[in-house]
Amino acid sequence: MRWITYRPAAGSEDRCGLLVDDTVYGLVPGSTLLGLLSADEGDDQLRGAAERVLRDPHEVLSLTEAQLRAPIPRPGQLRDALCHLDHLRACQVALGGTADLGEV
Repeated sequence: MRWITYRPAAGSEDRCGLLVDDTVYGLVPGSTLLGLLSADEGDDQLRGAAERVLRDPHEVLSLTEAQLRAPIPRPGQLRDALCHLDHLRACQVALGGTADLGEV
């Protein structure tokens, strides 16, 4: 069982759903995985949504009837990790070492 974002073959907007084996259980249109993840309840929100969609799905599709999309099509942030090396250097200096990381 995993959360997915999909587009139904006959529809034009992305939807959020739960994939179980080869079956998609869709939430109501307008629901997004990002919305579920950013809710205050966190894991409880995902668990509750999974229970609800399995009990009373908006739609049920075969995986062949759905076009899989990026799980979070428009993320709020993108991290490129460019600052990670500076962080490692600062940690080494803080622990009494040098800022030289050697070969990476």
